[in-house]
Amino acid sequence: MLLRARNHMLLWLVLVAASLMPVGEPALVNGPTLVASQVDYEPVVVWDTCPFPLPRGETEGVTIDCGYLIVPQDRAEPGGVEVELAVAILYSTGPTPAPDPILYLEGGPGGSALTGVDAWAVSVLRTDRDIILIDQRGTGYSWPWLTCYEVDEIEDELGEAAALTACRQRLAADGIDVSDYNSANSAKDVADLRVALEIDEWNLVGISYGTRLALTIMRDYPEGVRSVILDSAYPPVVDAYEQQAVASTRVFNKLFTDCATDPACSAAYPDLEGTFYRVLDALDADPLDDPDLDGLYYGGDLVMFMFDLFYDANTVPYMPRMIAELDQGETATFLDLYWGELPPYTGDSAVGDDLAFRFVDEFFWLSDDFDDATYNALWDDLYALDADLTGLDGIIDTYFEPESADYLLNLLYSMDLNDRSRLGVMLFVDDVSDADGMFNAVECNEEVPFNDLSETREIAATLPTAISEVDVEIFVDMLDTCAAWNAGVAADVEDDAVYSDIPTLVLAGAYDPVTPPEWGMIAVSTLSNGYFFLFPAEGHSVLETSPCADSIVLSFLDAPLSTPDATCLMTLDGITFETQ
Repeated sequence: MLLRARNHMLLWLVLVAASLMPVGEPALVNGPTLVASQVDYEPVVVWDTCPFPLPRGETEGVTIDCGYLIVPQDRAEPGGVEVELAVAILYSTGPTPAPDPILYLEGGPGGSALTGVDAWAVSVLRTDRDIILIDQRGTGYSWPWLTCYEVDEIEDELGEAAALTACRQRLAADGIDVSDYNSANSAKDVADLRVALEIDEWNLVGISYGTRLALTIMRDYPEGVRSVILDSAYPPVVDAYEQQAVASTRVFNKLFTDCATDPACSAAYPDLEGTFYRVLDALDADPLDDPDLDGLYYGGDLVMFMFDLFYDANTVPYMPRMIAELDQGETATFLDLYWGELPPYTGDSAVGDDLAFRFVDEFFWLSDDFDDATYNALWDDLYALDADLTGLDGIIDTYFEPESADYLLNLLYSMDLNDRSRLGVMLFVDDVSDADGMFNAVECNEEVPFNDLSETREIAATLPTAISEVDVEIFVDMLDTCAAWNAGVAADVEDDAVYSDIPTLVLAGAYDPVTPPEWGMIAVSTLSNGYFFLFPAEGHSVLETSPCADSIVLSFLDAPLSTPDATCLMTLDGITFETQ
């Protein structure tokens, strides 16, 4: 980002030149700028080199193009600060692609769509349509990137509120007003992108928070939206913080009920619910003290850990066994889930066969647990490597445990020259996959103000305390965050249901802990051409894991006004629990 901040004049010259070109002609872009005052603005896409390592098999200018959408930070001040929104277009792999592309809206809020380009490069949805990815304002490779490194640097010394205040003040010094980073403005950005790309119609795909943004677009800028897919819906009408304890309790109860009604699971783990609460009480009385964990482990820590596990329903089969073992003082399954050894890696996905992608994913996950001194020494050694990565194997042997080192070395030695070259780029690219400042900006502006702490506590009081108290504490912490963040308060419409006749497909996972199926049903209830489908053995983000969901989406995209072919749902089973 330092490079971007040093090139104001260069970008100004580029934008002047770009304004004289037809939209789509290549140009360079180098960062934020203040432009001369003007009565209005015209959105423009400035094409540039892709800011991320290209997925395997992709060729820039042939199968993929990248650029930046340039729009005002505040459209009421079109002559003020401009934001650059990173865009990537993956061209269809089919011989006759449909004229209406897919625009993907990442979740979070604060997530980066472009960091997931590898998965979209091999998506079955690309067969018939171009796929457009955009890093929403404040996220990913877009400028500005609303992340708060101050939280890591000074939180322990001065407290979270002081760290967040320091972050907001730093952003403000760069002309960044965090109250401009919300769904309403992001929706206008998307509408501007369609105009700038000269696209008549497109289809929106949103996951998690991306569904909320999609609903905002449907409400405010429906022009040119052919159809919408909402995966794991987060509708604005739901008061999420008040309802989160309900959602959390629901998914735990589903686990207990599904095990109780499964003959093998109920025989192996009778009264799983009672065992679970007994384990929580035991951990609170005598917290787990294991050298493989970061400090003492209490009952609330287990609740939060399992909540996170539910996002990926492939972990659910192992949960009853884990609970039963913990009740006996055993930690084998718990630690295997904690460290990602379960569920076992199958290697059957296209991205999973990308050795460079798998290496980087594992490398960062393992090294993230290093202490500061070891982590810094590791990166000092990495930066000293030549471009061909000679000596990387020695670094792996030095810093990683033998089992982890063997896994990484096996991946490294199995790579061809192309994969090793890509690895050299992927290792050193900045991680922009998440922007905590953008999360705060959106939630504090348009969600938290419409939730009441007293109401949250009243609802929580009707639920099991061991689960609900965790969610109440999260809301209290979020209130403190918002007090320091000062993101403003959205209009009341951001707490209302969205009504639309745009054809909309809503997908939900039965084990989704954070955007439960009920929220999808609420969203679809005000969409006159909406379809809702529940997947019995999926968690959060159904499209990431379910081939059946892909099939239904393809059918829907072919004829959005007709009921999609969902016969594959009839072949799906529920969870098969591990009892050995």
